[in-house]
Amino acid sequence: MFTLVIAFLLDLAVGDPVYSFHPIRVMGKIIDRAEIFLRSVIQSMSLRAKRSDPDFSAEIASYLLTLIGIKSKTSTALASNNKIDESQASQKSLLAMTRNEKIGGAILALLFPIIVFLFFHFLIFFLGKIHFALGWAVNLYGIYVSLSIHDLRKEGIRIYGDLGNGDLEKARIDLARIVGRDTNSLDKKEILRAAIETTAESVVDGIVSPLFYAALGGAPLALAYKAVNTLDSMIGHLNERYRDFGFFAAKQDEFWNWIPARLSYYLIAVASFFTNGRVRESLFTGWQDGVGAPYGNSAVPEATFAGALGLQLGGPSTYQGRLVEKPLLGIAKKDFDREDLKQSIHLMMAASWVSLLAAVGLKYGLGFMIGLLR
Repeated sequence: MFTLVIAFLLDLAVGDPVYSFHPIRVMGKIIDRAEIFLRSVIQSMSLRAKRSDPDFSAEIASYLLTLIGIKSKTSTALASNNKIDESQASQKSLLAMTRNEKIGGAILALLFPIIVFLFFHFLIFFLGKIHFALGWAVNLYGIYVSLSIHDLRKEGIRIYGDLGNGDLEKARIDLARIVGRDTNSLDKKEILRAAIETTAESVVDGIVSPLFYAALGGAPLALAYKAVNTLDSMIGHLNERYRDFGFFAAKQDEFWNWIPARLSYYLIAVASFFTNGRVRESLFTGWQDGVGAPYGNSAVPEATFAGALGLQLGGPSTYQGRLVEKPLLGIAKKDFDREDLKQSIHLMMAASWVSLLAAVGLKYGLGFMIGLLR
């Protein structure tokens, strides 16, 4: 219980400094190398499958006969009888590649979090055998690095300051550090919308989910969640390169975040009581456009934020030059203002404290139930 609180306060105070052997950075490097390896295997498998295809073998045989000058009726018949329609061959190859990429991506997405969990579980176990303090310290460190409260606040305040100075270009550059959308042509309103949406969504990814899984399984489970989250951020995209390879990673991230996202609805609503008192609005909008709507996990915290702030979030956004129409969340009670970003940061901070209390309660409740069963 106290480990959760100390890890939370540690992240709140000092944040997460960037260094080469940071666990999340190491995860990213491993995922990158695993992707390169799996793609090389997929290409090799596709090439072998093509070579073993009788149609392909017949084409090679016909070509060799022609090359050595044996252009007989037999060779001509062999070529014509075994030649398949080019469009059908292309479609067959595409389907095989799609299947192989989905299988390769699924292997990476499924095995990597399991490996991360087992590594930290046994590391904490064996260090704890040497001395209790060693295992405890690694568990504390793992929970601490899985949280992002300090950094979320810092990035939001930086963009808030840029807009206060009237420096839209600097605000776009700083915004690009925390969002996936294209920022180079955003106006002030769109910068604010993107920053608030990211702050809301990150309440789940960077606060609620890590605390939830840390309460259930300590650092090993919290870091396994971060492995899932990192996989999604790296390969769980809808572009041509990752549509198939990252399919399972994106679905797995949705699965792991399903419960925490819905918990965030209540946690953010409670947090709004301590910031601006718009509890009823946050509950109404969060349910109508989030929990009760088919828009996915990210819509839940965003819709609840929209209700609490009296804004309408969502709408068109551009990702790598591709326009994406996001669902509209909430009813616009006013135009976007720089102070709305400040309010969203306050709401995020309040939600983080409420989430900590909920995680401690979950941890204590689980311990109490286990004690009763013994």
